[in-house]
Amino acid sequence: MRYVQFLVLFLMLVASFFVMGYAFAFPGIEAFIFIAGLLMFTLSFVVSIEIGRRGLRHR
Repeated sequence: MRYVQFLVLFLMLVASFFVMGYAFAFPGIEAFIFIAGLLMFTLSFVVSIEIGRRGLRHR
C-alpha cells in the first residue's frame, strides 16, 4: 500500500509541473490553471511529508 501511495503522490507531483508549464498556453485563465498546478504541487509535497512523519499510524 505504501508503494501505491508513493506512486500516486509522485505522479501528482510530476503532473503539477506539466500543469504549471502549460498554464500560459490558455489565454485568459492562466492564473487559475497555474494556481491549480501550484496547489497540486503543494498537496503532493505536504501529504508525503505528513505520511512520512506519522508513518500512517492510527492515533
